[in-house]
Amino acid sequence: DGRLTLNELFKAFDSLQSRGWIKHQVSTSCGLPVWSYCTRKQGQAIWLLAGIHGEEPAGVNALAHSIDFIEKFARDEGVPMVLLPCCNPSGYSTGSRFCDGFNSVGDSGWLIRAEEPLAPLQEARDLSRFVLETSKAYPVAFSVDLHEDCLPTVVSEARSYIYSQGSAGPADKLAAVAVRVLKNSGLPPLQSGRTRFGETIIDGIVGSTNDGSIDELLSASEVFNVSDWSSIPDERKTLIKVPGPHAATSLVIETPGITFLPQRIAGQQAVIHSIPEMWHLHQSRQSL
Repeated sequence: DGRLTLNELFKAFDSLQSRGWIKHQVSTSCGLPVWSYCTRKQGQAIWLLAGIHGEEPAGVNALAHSIDFIEKFARDEGVPMVLLPCCNPSGYSTGSRFCDGFNSVGDSGWLIRAEEPLAPLQEARDLSRFVLETSKAYPVAFSVDLHEDCLPTVVSEARSYIYSQGSAGPADKLAAVAVRVLKNSGLPPLQSGRTRFGETIIDGIVGSTNDGSIDELLSASEVFNVSDWSSIPDERKTLIKVPGPHAATSLVIETPGITFLPQRIAGQQAVIHSIPEMWHLHQSRQSL
């Protein structure tokens, strides 16, 4: 269907290392490495993620096809960036949502709410740890996580939508940019209705949700302080809370998985190419 192989993806992403970015192994997913890439320049950073769910290949491929654009933008504008371009490589290789068949590598709610069970996957714990530790040197200016929604199964009903986590919520101007870009790319967002999880969509956007995702973690104002990641207590009420990444904007882009993959990749690429506009909006917001 036109998707790149894992080797082709890794080759594209590794080209950042040859241009000065820092490559780091975050975890291992069923024997396959999960890599991150960070600019050498630290500070308020743009975070880009993709491939949390293995059966959603468009975002991973869009990032691979946009590597030159991303590197040039970061270099020319002097913008710190963090990339987690393929968070679930084993799921990508098999077309499976979850690397173990049951649990998401993005499970992070356990760091926010004591009543949520500890993430069963080591990959999820590693990814959450990476976010909390790396966001100290690369505070999250805003994040964009590229996803796909494989429902509905009727092409004529397929539409995009966007989650806007963080304090800015559904009125976020950066989310409005993504809505406009998806519309212009031929993947128009739903203007009203509900997601398959029952969340309300208004003008293409779903407001903050307590979904326990990595995106909620990126926008969390407080998190449990884990001092020993090798021995995390099941009873986390004993842990104190400390400031979290607290991104004002944490976007999740959901394009319809039923449409042709090249169209979905193009739509996700269009969102990536709107990152400079989002960055300038973020800077204007910071100056107020």
